[in-house]
Amino acid sequence: MTMSNTHAFSSKSTAPRNVLHSHVGTATLALLFGLVCGGGCASTKIAVTPAAKQIAVTPQNSTGYRLKTASVDISYSDVAAPLDKDKFAQQFTQVAKERYPSLFKEDAAATPINVRIKIHQDIDQSASLGVYICTLCILGGILPSVPWETQWQVDVRVEDDRGSVLRSSQFRAVDRGWWSILSPFGLITIPGESDAPKVSKVFSAGPGQIPVEHRTYVLVCASDALAAQLQSPLPPSAQLQPYAVEPAQPLPSVQPMPSQQQPSPAVALPLPSQTVAPY
Repeated sequence: MTMSNTHAFSSKSTAPRNVLHSHVGTATLALLFGLVCGGGCASTKIAVTPAAKQIAVTPQNSTGYRLKTASVDISYSDVAAPLDKDKFAQQFTQVAKERYPSLFKEDAAATPINVRIKIHQDIDQSASLGVYICTLCILGGILPSVPWETQWQVDVRVEDDRGSVLRSSQFRAVDRGWWSILSPFGLITIPGESDAPKVSKVFSAGPGQIPVEHRTYVLVCASDALAAQLQSPLPPSAQLQPYAVEPAQPLPSVQPMPSQQQPSPAVALPLPSQTVAPY
């Protein structure tokens, strides 16, 4: 084989290798760019106190209950993670009906109730951010960070149409997770116990947000809390009347005004007799 042929064979054999290395490098850069722009890889776990417990329900009426309205209010202490309140309320209605089909019905004869879920969110990620900076972006950048903590204080209420609270119960949900920005190591399952299956995925934002799977578990806990509240009869004020209407009281009798007396005709008074003084 001539030198020129050998050189040509060597060039052909290394060309696919160079192309492969180029594709791998491009894919790696694309992955890193996606992770940085998308927020990062994370693994989370959740603990709820008290934990969700499906109960054997016995409706306190013969018709069950109809979720007339379901609404969600959320407040934030400092950092706000995205939450579509209207969509979350719709998901609660669906979860409650699926978990307790004998209790929550769409029957027009079912007793209508208004449900409001109030959430206060508090995110603590100071430790993970501090370690991220002190380790020159190694923990949290390449290796998983120190776990952050997102806490939800949840208040499940049954209200009448005027917003008065008829029933209320509370529970606390704490979601903990770690993440990595520049590598997929954040997908390593976070250690420790979890009340619901742990979630490892690419997040669209920074640490603090609760994954959809764990938010659904919070709705399961909320439906359990509501079912427990409805195991005793609602007070009479739960008839969901917008305003209490008192029976009409009879109007006081009106006395007719006395007729206006006409003034008596003027009577000429007699003039005194003239007296003439003597001169």
